[in-house]
Amino acid sequence: MSGQVVPVKVSEKIFEALEFAKSKIEEQLSNEVTDYLTLSHNEREELVFEGMVEQFTSECGFHYFYQNEGAKRIHELTLRQFTRALDYGYVVDRTPEEQVAAYFNMMGRTAEEIEVGEGNEGDIIPSLSEGQAAILAVFDILGIEIEGVNK
Repeated sequence: MSGQVVPVKVSEKIFEALEFAKSKIEEQLSNEVTDYLTLSHNEREELVFEGMVEQFTSECGFHYFYQNEGAKRIHELTLRQFTRALDYGYVVDRTPEEQVAAYFNMMGRTAEEIEVGEGNEGDIIPSLSEGQAAILAVFDILGIEIEGVNK
């Protein structure tokens, strides 16, 4: 094992729930701890971590405290997954299709920005990067459609 810290992959719903709960804990701490804003970043992070774990392990859970149905999704994680996510960070676990769309958009303009003008079939759309045009050509040959890329 390389010792590299790897963020925990979570669904988009759990990601949103974690961000929501974290913001609520931070808000609560800034109201309750008089010198919260003068604390170091690490000290604030430690307080947020402790508050998150306290809520996670309480009998009621996050959804009771925040009256938010989405917050209960946090409890789909095990305690170990939850604490790893807080320690190492967390990212949205994208489907292969979402990963391809993100890569496609990183290479140039997004699908929404590309305006297909009047042209002949087989013409390369001038607003695409060469890489994007190549990806679209391969997808066309293989009959592949991916939302946000060519669909």
